[in-house]
Amino acid sequence: MRAVFIEQYGDPDVLRCGHAPDPSPGPGEALVRVHTCGVCYHDVLMRQGKYRDVRLPRITGHEVAGEVAGLGPDVRCLEVGDRVLVPTWLSCGVCAHCRKRQIEFCEAPRRMPGHDEDGGYAELMRAPAVCLTRFPESIPWDQAAALPCAAATALEAVRSVAGVKPGDSVLVTGAGGGLGVHAIQLSRLHGGRVIASTTSERKAELLEELGAHHVVCGPAEALARSVKKLTGGSGVTVVIDCVGTTTFEASLRSLAAEGRMALIGAVSGDAVPIKPAVLVLKDLTIRGCSRQASLTDVVDLVVSGSLRPIVSRTLGLEEAAEDHRLLESRESFGRIVLQT
Repeated sequence: MRAVFIEQYGDPDVLRCGHAPDPSPGPGEALVRVHTCGVCYHDVLMRQGKYRDVRLPRITGHEVAGEVAGLGPDVRCLEVGDRVLVPTWLSCGVCAHCRKRQIEFCEAPRRMPGHDEDGGYAELMRAPAVCLTRFPESIPWDQAAALPCAAATALEAVRSVAGVKPGDSVLVTGAGGGLGVHAIQLSRLHGGRVIASTTSERKAELLEELGAHHVVCGPAEALARSVKKLTGGSGVTVVIDCVGTTTFEASLRSLAAEGRMALIGAVSGDAVPIKPAVLVLKDLTIRGCSRQASLTDVVDLVVSGSLRPIVSRTLGLEEAAEDHRLLESRESFGRIVLQT
């Protein structure tokens, strides 16, 4: 099969498109013929060497939409030809935690395709059959690749972690990225009034078309001041921070008293300073979110027309390095997708 390998850490040129042996599904596994794979900033950080627990060489990619091409022994829940999504986190699917959808506590434990094992920058990959979610033909392949990570993480952050409800004012940072464009739509769906933050003037109109009530363009240093102005000095009740280090302090200062922050972005991997007094005096809540909402829920939202997957560019495997450059430049809007 054709695949893209990371054999050493470095700039986008270390991504090599070549050939690898076809994987074979083991007991309880399905062989997935990859049609599309989203390009996430996690892939960029891994390629740069920010995650030193990765064993190289590695086929990266964890946002996979594909077709079941084969089944290992004892698989009864799928059939060859099924259109399936591969979740960002793989788990055993049968332990008590997995049955409660607490896969972060999986007794196996959980693992990420493209990080802990080979992933979706390839024509074929294998995954536990119980983890896969079917989706209908009405969702195109390129849009499907935006669902396992970008849309599902945003839904979990908006619905469960931040608990956005009618009357909330919501700041979405990194609003033009893969997480942000879906967080805007989902925040509105849950009744929030959305302020979208971006550093690109070019993206402002697109963000308004997605449903942002206000768009703030500019550096992070000016963000809190702009948010306070838009909210009459009080700040927002919720922040969905899709960036991390560079926006963290501004996100914190943008929160109103008793505000809630869901942190779902970590684009640099660097540390941030926190003044505990700010959290105490304003009674703030900060929660990280690496979990994804049920992919069945995400698919249902897309089918009903409540959520529109946003994909700006689809290229072949041999152009993976160019996709990484585009993502690093912050010029992309929504998800970038590789097509096998």
